[in-house]
Amino acid sequence: MNEHLYSFSEMNTDNGNNTGNNNSDNGGNVNTDSTFKDHYGDIDNGVNADVESDDEREMPKNMMDQFNPQSFNIAAGNIGQKMDTALTSITLDTNTWLKHCGKIFKCIRSDIFKLSVPLTVFQELRSLRRSQDAVVSDSATRAVIIIRQLFSEKDVLPVRADGTKASSLNETTEFEQNSNWRSNTDQIIIKSVYLNDELGRSILMGNNIRISKDKVLTRDEASIFRYNILITDDRNMTLSSKSIGLATYSSNWLFEKIEEISNGRCIN
Repeated sequence: MNEHLYSFSEMNTDNGNNTGNNNSDNGGNVNTDSTFKDHYGDIDNGVNADVESDDEREMPKNMMDQFNPQSFNIAAGNIGQKMDTALTSITLDTNTWLKHCGKIFKCIRSDIFKLSVPLTVFQELRSLRRSQDAVVSDSATRAVIIIRQLFSEKDVLPVRADGTKASSLNETTEFEQNSNWRSNTDQIIIKSVYLNDELGRSILMGNNIRISKDKVLTRDEASIFRYNILITDDRNMTLSSKSIGLATYSSNWLFEKIEEISNGRCIN
């Protein structure tokens, strides 16, 4: 990876160096201010999704006593059961990008984890650059530039609504075919992450892959591994995604895990 880190003073405009489809980078004329705070919450103080994950719930002691430790630790990765940064992509919702884009940039540059970006998230961020709220506009602009930079360095997996890998961040077909996509962004994002995760399992992407110094996944372990997880502080998104079996965690959980595995690498 390129060792150079952009300063945000240099990241004040989108350079518009697009690849792929000829899509003008105007973000669309979208009235985002009237609904932004209702949909996303405050950028600095987002509501934390305090819904317990399957991995976070405490197990009653009498049940713990019945567990075989070896079976319980099957496919244990460095960020949890069936999750490891060597294989598991992490997807952030739009609001997480707005609140934490600088920290995410440094984490990816430091090889902390793999990043995926649904095309819907990228389009939302582009639209929010035109917000009348200066804080929102600035954060969205920075996020767009960061994602473009990381994609140019092959550090971003762009994901279509059907869960497949997009050829470019600028693909527009799925938006042209669905003119009402802005009214259903949360569900589109959840679906794209869920289908990408399922795709990884269907092709046994982790089969015979080493996830730690002494752990190589078997075929059976690869078939249950998690290949994409969602990070959101939106409670409704959390409930919706977990209802279909998609592993979903808060931004606090993500940064706690990053702190544990960073080994002194620059993340702040």
